[in-house]
Amino acid sequence: MKFTGFKSQFIQLTKLTGCGQEDSVLLRISIASKLSFCPSFYNLKFIIMKTILILCAFLFSFINSYAQVSTSGSGWRWYNPSPMGNDVSSFSIAPDGTQYLCGAKGTLLKSTNDGLTFESMSPIGETELREIRVLENSLKIIVVGQDGARVSTNGGAVWGSALLGERLNTCDFLNGVTYVAGDFGKIYKSTDGGVLFNIVYNNPITDFNAINILPNGNVIATGTNGIVMYSTNNGANFVALHIGGLTNFKGVSFINNTTGVAVGTNSSIFKTTNGGINWTPYNLPGMVNFNDVKMISQNVITAVSNDGDIYFTNDGGINWQLNFNIGPYDLYTIAAANDKVIAYGEGGANAVSTNGGANWSTNNIIIRNTINKIEGLDVSRGGSDNDTIRAVGNNGLIMVSTNSGNTWQTQYSGINYHLYSLHFINNLTGWVVGGNTSGVSQRLIMKTTNGGVNWFLQYQSGLSALFDIAFTDSLNGTSVGNFGGMMRTTNGGTNWVNVSGISMTLNDLVYINATTGYITGESGSIYKTTNAGLNWYQVNSGGFFDTQFAIEFSDINTGYSVGSQGKIYKTTNGGDNWTALQNITTNTLRSIKFANAFTGYISGTNLGNDCSILKTTNGGLNWFRQNTGTNNELKTLYCIDANKVLTGGTYGTILKTTNGGVSVGISKVNQILPNEFTLHQNYPNPFNPTTNIRFEISKSSDVKLKIFNILGEEISTPVNQFMSSGVYEVTWNAERYPSGVYFYRIENSYTSKTMKMILVK
Repeated sequence: MKFTGFKSQFIQLTKLTGCGQEDSVLLRISIASKLSFCPSFYNLKFIIMKTILILCAFLFSFINSYAQVSTSGSGWRWYNPSPMGNDVSSFSIAPDGTQYLCGAKGTLLKSTNDGLTFESMSPIGETELREIRVLENSLKIIVVGQDGARVSTNGGAVWGSALLGERLNTCDFLNGVTYVAGDFGKIYKSTDGGVLFNIVYNNPITDFNAINILPNGNVIATGTNGIVMYSTNNGANFVALHIGGLTNFKGVSFINNTTGVAVGTNSSIFKTTNGGINWTPYNLPGMVNFNDVKMISQNVITAVSNDGDIYFTNDGGINWQLNFNIGPYDLYTIAAANDKVIAYGEGGANAVSTNGGANWSTNNIIIRNTINKIEGLDVSRGGSDNDTIRAVGNNGLIMVSTNSGNTWQTQYSGINYHLYSLHFINNLTGWVVGGNTSGVSQRLIMKTTNGGVNWFLQYQSGLSALFDIAFTDSLNGTSVGNFGGMMRTTNGGTNWVNVSGISMTLNDLVYINATTGYITGESGSIYKTTNAGLNWYQVNSGGFFDTQFAIEFSDINTGYSVGSQGKIYKTTNGGDNWTALQNITTNTLRSIKFANAFTGYISGTNLGNDCSILKTTNGGLNWFRQNTGTNNELKTLYCIDANKVLTGGTYGTILKTTNGGVSVGISKVNQILPNEFTLHQNYPNPFNPTTNIRFEISKSSDVKLKIFNILGEEISTPVNQFMSSGVYEVTWNAERYPSGVYFYRIENSYTSKTMKMILVK
């Protein structure tokens, strides 16, 4: 592609002061505004992305302070990024300006202050949600996903269910009529505000991804296999058109009864000017996979795609330009209200335009870099502020919190290499390590003596990256990394010496006192030192060969190692012998931390039921899953105490729990281990507006507690997680519900029980 002419693009980077005020920095980027065809087009996309990342690095620091949200009823809350780091599949703006979004892991959030802060709506489970739309007014909304449709008449406080079990991808509403559509070629219609749906089309020639009701009541639906459907008789009949070859149509938007645009994979852009009967292609060259489109006016159209690309046309679709790029994050959805256009996507990344899509800005790129390590101040060696917690990540990311992880400030590292670990010996002095593991090899160690305000290189070479670092005092430290990399200093890092002689990659390092330390790595290797890292010898790893990513000791003798294939190993004799513990998952375990001898946490990659945390309260004898509200890989853990824990991972994820990760409202009554699965009568009963529901679990399993109204509609799910054997109690608040008879049902993998309760107001 060839560019003829350029337009200035402003990127607004916002610095929040301690008082919450904003200082805006405007950075100008020249971006092509017109294009024809030449290969240099895709080079520009890379330049734009790289330029934005570099410009973000000029921002010395900013504070992320916002209302923390939880997703899918989790006991873990989001503290970075804002509003959260789950994929956002759909975004909608109500007439009163309320913003609604939905996405992965049952994500349901809304904002009533123009997106400044978001709050959680009532959870409806952990299923993937695909689209959210405003119905009759700003409080009546519908959301569809991989388990049917939910409708709320009070802004997401209470949900009614419809079409449970159906895999739905899209919905739309106009003048009292609601359409939903999804997999296997199904389209449903409701004329009573989403209470009852009737199927109006059923032919598995396509999976529907988008549906649009035109002002005259005609309906357009697009899907896989290049299919576009239209109805001109209020959904009584649909006509199928095969216009896109193998295109997977993702989005469709109409500005009036006749003019609309459909977009999809393979750079496909199609336009109609006769209500969807005929379509004209405007394909871009190359391989652009569009996910959504919005017609702002007859001529102004914006489309979003994978790789963070935003395309724009102001001549009705004849010419398109790459208008903005937010980096490596796919964009899935776009919505507009007047001149304000907002796009959301992968990891919650978003961009905003205030002039109809002509110019875009984003201020949260750098804080969505992967978090590789979270570590607190080492108070045992001279620290005085145990509220100070730091995190490091990809592309030189360094963050610090001075209030136990409640707010985070980004510090300027001055580099763009990945940082994998850090170690501070007091408030001022600390080190970070990292480098490259692919491409051009790079190894680096950086130090600060003023709490991270400034960082300087102590070591840099063409060797491969370092993954961890630990100091036993202000002078003696060890760092380990890729391909057996091991370095040691005896003068605070002024000089670093290679001391390894080991060929296998070393992933994690821990010192339990001034002389004794352990390293774990690939092929099940575990090494021990008893002379502060001067010499290392391999200890008996129990004959296991899976890669170990993390090692942790709860006391001088008791240690744990975790890694690939979901393996957990334990030693009770200082590492001389290791035994395998209960295997909960076959997926990768990335981090393990113990708060005391009994309570520990493990994080990793989808550890079962889309959860990423395992917890033990009996020294590793038993482990149970926790719902974290995200599918993101969690690479690191840090325990403030047994109940206050932080974890971090991909998309800049930082989650925190203050109650040991227990879903809100759930408490363990006692330590009795029941012999059977029991559901008790709620108390008080009748009640107003809260009541307590006690249940007993004899066998650890996935547990759901659901509340139903007299019509049998599921209205609430107070419990939806893996739970260990025990006696539990849940408080349910019915202040938003009318008087009447309700049913509550407890179910696990083996059985279910239902009881009745009465709400009297």
